[in-house]
Amino acid sequence: MIPRLKPDAYEKDEKQRTVTFTEGGVEAVEELLRTDGLLPEGQSLYGPTQVTLLHHITQALRAHKLFARDVDYIVKDGQVVIIDEFTAA
Repeated sequence: MIPRLKPDAYEKDEKQRTVTFTEGGVEAVEELLRTDGLLPEGQSLYGPTQVTLLHHITQALRAHKLFARDVDYIVKDGQVVIIDEFTAA
């Protein structure tokens, strides 16, 4: 879903390593979720019953926009491994 968003759907802060949806981005995500049958009509992504969905969408945005393969993570034996100062070589 995240690759289908336009760049103005989110704001990225490289220094703080954060990304957030813009107001238009939230609307776009909600529309995509409804189209895909993941968000019932009339419900908001920020509604009390959608906490888990909001978390997953936000984490997906972070993963797609802040992390680069073979820089921040690798895929080894079909598993994603985060690369940091504690990752064994």
